[in-house]
Amino acid sequence: MNVFISYSTQDSAVVKLLAAALYSQPKVDEVHWWDESNIPGEELWPSIFNWINDADIVMVVVTENTIGRAMAIGNEVGYAKGKRKRVVSFVAPGIDTGNLGCLAPDIHIPLDEDKIEAGIERALAYKPRISIRHGNQRVVFNEDESNRLRPLLTAAAAFIIAHWMFDES
Repeated sequence: MNVFISYSTQDSAVVKLLAAALYSQPKVDEVHWWDESNIPGEELWPSIFNWINDADIVMVVVTENTIGRAMAIGNEVGYAKGKRKRVVSFVAPGIDTGNLGCLAPDIHIPLDEDKIEAGIERALAYKPRISIRHGNQRVVFNEDESNRLRPLLTAAAAFIIAHWMFDES
C-alpha cells in the first residue's frame, strides 16, 4: 500500500512521526511527503500529482498551520478525490471539523502524538461508504460492496437509458 501525506511544511515534525508509524506497518510499501520525497529541480505539482496517483490512501494533517496552505491542500485533496482515492484527515486538537471544506465528508482521526500508531491503524482500515438516496430511502455501501455491485448498477442504468431513448409511446 502506498500513502501520500498532505500537510503544511510547518508541521514537518508531526509528519515525520506519522511517516515513521506508517513505515512500521507491514502493509505499507511507500510513503510520499514533500520534505522527504521531493527531488531538487523537479516541478512541484507534477511530482505531487504523481505521488497521489501512486497512492492508495491520502492522509491530510490538519492543524492551525494548514489554514495558511489551504489552497494547496485543497488542490491535493480535490485531485485525490477526482482520482477516487481514500482521503483521511488527522485533525489537531482545537480544529473545528465542521469548517474543513473539502475534507468535511471524510473520516477525521484525532491527531494525538501519543496515539499515532492507533490512528494509523484506523486510517489504513478505513473504507469509504457510498450513499445512494431514492426518495426517502437511503442505501449505504462500503467500497467493497459498491465494487461488487457496480456491474449490476451499470447494467440497470444502461437498461433504463435504452428504454427511455427507444420508448415509442
